[in-house]
Amino acid sequence: MLANQITSPKPAKTRRKTLRNKHFPANINKLSAHVALFRALPGSQLPTIQSAIEHLVHHYEPFPISTGDPFLMAHGVGLEVHVEPAKHIYRTLKEEWNGFLSRQDQSFKAHYTIQNKVESSIAQKSFDEVRSGPHRFEGSTGAVTGLSLYLYDRGYWRLKQTYLFGPQDVNVEKPVVEKNDSEAWPSLGASKSPKP
Repeated sequence: MLANQITSPKPAKTRRKTLRNKHFPANINKLSAHVALFRALPGSQLPTIQSAIEHLVHHYEPFPISTGDPFLMAHGVGLEVHVEPAKHIYRTLKEEWNGFLSRQDQSFKAHYTIQNKVESSIAQKSFDEVRSGPHRFEGSTGAVTGLSLYLYDRGYWRLKQTYLFGPQDVNVEKPVVEKNDSEAWPSLGASKSPKP
């Protein structure tokens, strides 16, 4: 999974984590709230994917990110995300990878998923609470510092590699399980590992 490593003030990060832990079904909540650029990249294209990311990150510096209003999804609740440079990154990679992108990855809407895979009545109740309840979400800001590549492995997303923006060489493989209580925010995208 391509993911964006995002840094932000701890209270904002904690608030999103708290919202997701409260509203996301616990049995499928495997990651912290994240902004995914791509969700189903084929593992068979891993060298091509890694090469494109390595080249791209050297042309970017960290950039700001902020959350907006909550919105109702078909089976959950999301938070709008304002992050213009990520749209350019998405378009650049989409153009390069168009030959193997899934239908799911043909579009990009930056958001944090606070809840998913629930009945519409539950989603509506959660949306009302996040939008206007006593514990409503009031937004946050942070900085996008790079992209990370995650591989789906037997029900878990495993961090394959993190790529920081800028000219430095920081492409270090670091295979770890991203747990829900992590301080890092996995974000921009996804790559499924090849079947053995």
